[in-house]
Amino acid sequence: MRVTYAPGIPTLSEMADRTDFITEISGTAKPGLKYEHFLSNDLSGNSAENGIDEHVNFGFEWPSFYSISGRFRSARWNGYYLARDAGK
Repeated sequence: MRVTYAPGIPTLSEMADRTDFITEISGTAKPGLKYEHFLSNDLSGNSAENGIDEHVNFGFEWPSFYSISGRFRSARWNGYYLARDAGK
């Protein structure tokens, strides 16, 4: 008997971890996306916390989801994706 394995497509979590972003287009770019966490439900008011997430991989099934404090009601990420190769 011969067993053949085909890995198929990556999971959503794996794709999120493999997607690289940068914070700016300029020479001061850092890896990741800038985040803002808000105490409001609609991104209104000043952000209560700011920082950079290297990857956005948050979901109920992912452990990283639980690292977001329950006091935050909404979040926003900003940054840029640079494709490694031209599409076809």
